[in-house]
Amino acid sequence: MRALIVLLVLLPVSAGLLGCEENLAPREPFGRPFSLYGVLSPDLPIQSIRLYPLEDFISLGSPKPPEVDVASTDLHTGERRTWRDTVLVDPNGQHEYIFWSPFRAEFGHTYRVEAVRRSDGATSHAEVRIPPPVRVRLVDDRDASALQVLIEGENIRALKPEAEYAVRAAGALENDTSTVPIFHYVVSYEGRERAVEQGWQVNFNMVVDFGKLVPLYSADIGGPLGKFCEGLALYGLELHVLVGDAVWDPPGGVFDFDILVHPQTLSNVENGFGFIGGGYRVAESVFPSREAVEYACFVYVW
Repeated sequence: MRALIVLLVLLPVSAGLLGCEENLAPREPFGRPFSLYGVLSPDLPIQSIRLYPLEDFISLGSPKPPEVDVASTDLHTGERRTWRDTVLVDPNGQHEYIFWSPFRAEFGHTYRVEAVRRSDGATSHAEVRIPPPVRVRLVDDRDASALQVLIEGENIRALKPEAEYAVRAAGALENDTSTVPIFHYVVSYEGRERAVEQGWQVNFNMVVDFGKLVPLYSADIGGPLGKFCEGLALYGLELHVLVGDAVWDPPGGVFDFDILVHPQTLSNVENGFGFIGGGYRVAESVFPSREAVEYACFVYVW
């Protein structure tokens, strides 16, 4: 869910740079009516996009919503929804036009989202596919320095993978554990996922991650753990990943603002600019072998 929220913030910022500058001089016409940005997801009870009219003169916009109709059609069922509008104002004074509708996108469905200018019927639209549920499994857990985790699915893009560790001081196993906390730490593997025949794979390096977790846990409990190797017991390991349609493919798998600020870097909007992604978050437990856990210096407790 965090990745979806971050994307909703990041992508409209790039659109704002297209549409808001201190020098309000005229520019060459784009010949397209709108920029559209957003995410459709089964994780969200309300679907929303941000719409930016492309103007000949750059401005901060108006408090009045644009004369635009936004609607979505479920191409599997034919169900059509008319979206509502809300106007927000950023701290820099830029007016943001939010269009939204209260429904959950369905796994495996494709939606056509279109924005129509009332004055002349000019339209920008995008077709957004929500991938079916994926399967997550360990391919090979013998090597703690390359724990192979597979995200299986067709025509998908795995984005922003993370390893979440649940750990506790190993000494707690021999004492009263009620006052010894379990802490959760997230290690990013963004950009290190790779495409394979069955979907996408990411390799967790538990050996390196152990070295990162020890000082974090020591700082949180306010004291040293003692013996470095085997100082932490591993209570859980989860893969967190954003699963998107195959077109949701930022360069290098990384949401880099300096790259995404260019309007054609990542776009699926016809007769317009922008990107509307389709996807959802996955949090799936993986259970490495005792051999892998102990090789990485954790204490095995499963």
